[in-house]
Amino acid sequence: MTAPEISDGELAASHGETLCRVAADALRYGLEHNAAPILTATRFAAPLRASRASFVTLEESGELRGCIGSVTARRALVEDVANNAYGAGFRDPRFRPLDQKALRRVSVGISILGSFETMSCTNEDDLFRQARAGTDGFVISAEGHRSLFLPQVWETLRTPRAFFDALREKAGLPRHYWSPQLHIERFTVTSIPKRNVSELSAV
Repeated sequence: MTAPEISDGELAASHGETLCRVAADALRYGLEHNAAPILTATRFAAPLRASRASFVTLEESGELRGCIGSVTARRALVEDVANNAYGAGFRDPRFRPLDQKALRRVSVGISILGSFETMSCTNEDDLFRQARAGTDGFVISAEGHRSLFLPQVWETLRTPRAFFDALREKAGLPRHYWSPQLHIERFTVTSIPKRNVSELSAV
């Protein structure tokens, strides 16, 4: 008999602690072995074995310390979180790799991506009107350039103008770039609150 599907909110409530512990284990393993751990997904509950995309965000003393994620679902959620945690800790080119001292101060947060919706916008103002500040994450692509912002970015870039100017700049496009060929997708996330790695026991 097939188990009933659960909502993303139920997944976060029931399995968020496990995912945070998996992320913390991946950071500890990466520090010791300089590689991402290889997980056996069958050890985990069915919702964590489903193919999902995630982002793992690290903060140190309240400041961003790394953020790596997947745009498309291509592996079990638990494996995706472990690999992205390792990437955030040791492969984000914006930051130096974690060391033992930094690891003790780092907190880990997880975002589980929902489905993507392609947007139809006649112009920039139309995009700004449709964007739901604080709710929507966005992926844009044009001329071989692509970039993504999670909904959490609205916390620092509070207006549509500031948000999309920075998103286009991140993609390597001019800040005010607009073209009929600009492909825009939005998505929502289910967030698992940040936990300090030092407080998380091994899975």
